[in-house]
Amino acid sequence: MLLVMNPQHHLLSLRIQGWIVLGLLVIESALGSKSEPLLILHIILSVLLLIGSVAFYVQAKRHQSVAWKIPSLVGIFGIFIAIIAGSLFAYTDASTYLSVMEVGAVLSLCSYGWGLWAARNEGNKMSVIVQAT
Repeated sequence: MLLVMNPQHHLLSLRIQGWIVLGLLVIESALGSKSEPLLILHIILSVLLLIGSVAFYVQAKRHQSVAWKIPSLVGIFGIFIAIIAGSLFAYTDASTYLSVMEVGAVLSLCSYGWGLWAARNEGNKMSVIVQAT
């Protein structure tokens, strides 16, 4: 017996995960303050976002989601840049690194927004391909 997974399920899962990552990015950006407990949460959430974004990219690649491959890779890059710049800012207190961290955060926010926009009709195309085969 051959079990075939519904491609719609994978695409819905990717779309939900995209919304979750986007929401966590917004929360993570709001936590970036000088208060020590919030700063610790900011750092922890940044690392978790990096790990989650890599896992998200692997899933998008495995399920061959055209809409999510590039945006999730750009999101990883943005989060990575933000983490490196944030670490350098914490070490040097140079405002240049703070600006680079903000650029990385905006890049990742925009990339996941782009992925959600690009994935809005991906499921409809997949159902046509499955029905044709």
